[in-house]
Amino acid sequence: MRKSPLYINWSTFPRDFPVTFGLAVVNVVIFFAAKLGLIGPLVSFPDNLNIGTFGAHFFHHQLYHLASNLLILLLVGRLLEPQLKRWALPITVLIWLGTVGLLWLLNDVPVLGFSGIAMGLLTFAMILYRRNRQLYSILWPMVLVNVLFGLMPGVSWWGHLGGAIAGVAVFGIWKLLKR
Repeated sequence: MRKSPLYINWSTFPRDFPVTFGLAVVNVVIFFAAKLGLIGPLVSFPDNLNIGTFGAHFFHHQLYHLASNLLILLLVGRLLEPQLKRWALPITVLIWLGTVGLLWLLNDVPVLGFSGIAMGLLTFAMILYRRNRQLYSILWPMVLVNVLFGLMPGVSWWGHLGGAIAGVAVFGIWKLLKR
């Protein structure tokens, strides 16, 4: 029987997908450290450039928020890391910094969570796999659902949109650098 392209072998996951695994661990550690009172909330506030501006993207207030972002990270990371190889970490960092920059410039409400980075990775993957019908048919609805989710009250529209824009921009930069 042929395995799904989204199949994950959990016993080898940390070795096979070190960037994705590391990001998941950082998100989980920050979540539980906050729940245990070891760290305070990390929130990105408009017009305020500090540690919260950068750290907020790894902070989740509720377990379902963390779980939904980790689901996207694990699925998309599983698709991207084998293709990107040594580029996986720099691309993720550029998407993170691009999301931070766009939020800092354009956003007018406090933001927290990995959604922007997840959306950036998701749009990057959607463009990368645009010629693979099987994967594209999975990725574009995920992007659409995330865009629609970003329109809900209390959810950061700019976080989702900023991540998507960062993902598209970083894809373009990556293609230029690969030449």
